[in-house]
Amino acid sequence: SKADEIADRSWHDLYTFEDRYNARAISILMTEGLRDAWHRDNAPLFPAPQPEWSGEFGSWEMFVGQRDRVKQGVKNPKLLARMLGRALHPKRWVRFVKAAKKQFG
Repeated sequence: SKADEIADRSWHDLYTFEDRYNARAISILMTEGLRDAWHRDNAPLFPAPQPEWSGEFGSWEMFVGQRDRVKQGVKNPKLLARMLGRALHPKRWVRFVKAAKKQFG
């Protein structure tokens, strides 16, 4: 019912335009008009499933950019060792070489 309400409002708004025969309006009508007509004439095959998500995002954390993380890692020997270990891991280099070959032929 909410979708029908939104579609009805959009059709009403379209008819209030002075010039509704421009290319953009026609292209939108050709896609959305057919979709709207189909959904109004056909009942859903099955009800939409209810989401399992509770709506909780967890606690908020401040975003730290990659540049700042690298700067922090260079200052801390333990983090620097971890970063170097990740950078030198063979699987990462195999993926890097495959991506470079794909990118540069």
